[in-house]
Amino acid sequence: MMERQQVLRIVQAARRVGETPNLLGVNLRRANLDEADLSQTNLNGAHLSKASLRRANLSGANLNEANLSEADLRQADLRGAMLFEAHLKNVNLSEANLSGANLGWASPRWADLRRANLSQADLSVSVLNGTDLQEANLQGANLQGAFLIKTQLNGADLSGANLNGANLSGANLSGANLSGANLSGANLSGANLSETILSDVIYNAATRWPEGFDPAAHDAINIAEIDWVDTLFFPPSRALNDEANP
Repeated sequence: MMERQQVLRIVQAARRVGETPNLLGVNLRRANLDEADLSQTNLNGAHLSKASLRRANLSGANLNEANLSEADLRQADLRGAMLFEAHLKNVNLSEANLSGANLGWASPRWADLRRANLSQADLSVSVLNGTDLQEANLQGANLQGAFLIKTQLNGADLSGANLNGANLSGANLSGANLSGANLSGANLSGANLSETILSDVIYNAATRWPEGFDPAAHDAINIAEIDWVDTLFFPPSRALNDEANP
């Protein structure tokens, strides 16, 4: 297992000659890499379970298929990082910056992502069951087909997010902002939607709501009721001209 100084020497040596630092499949279990600069580093398949990476710079890093279970990444910089199929069970990513990161097919089950920045991140088909995403920023995130069963999303910002086909059954969305989100085919049965902002949310007949919940009363839009022909071929400007010149 590599020690901190050995890791940093490899990274610095690669950068001196203009190469991408390569730590493919390296064993860094329980390593202390707090505040380390590992940006753009290849950590594909690396073993980082129970490692400490608080405030580390992992922006643009390749962490595809890496094992980060129970790792501490509080306030880490993971902007644009690749975490496809990464193992993230019980990882602590509270207040981490994951904007634009790719977490497709990842499994951050029971992870701590409170107040994390996941804006524009790709979380498609990821497993987030039981994850704590309270007050997280998920603006414009892709959560298509994601599993968010009993996930804590209270106070989270999901405005403009793609939740097409996502499973949010039993999730806590109290006080969350879902304005403009796509909930087509999403399962929200048993979800807590108290004080949830649903203005301009798109849903369809396949969307499942909590029993007795009326989405139209919360300004959500049934996609079946949108006149796509008028929207595509007769924009507001054209309609105004037609009225002015009958």
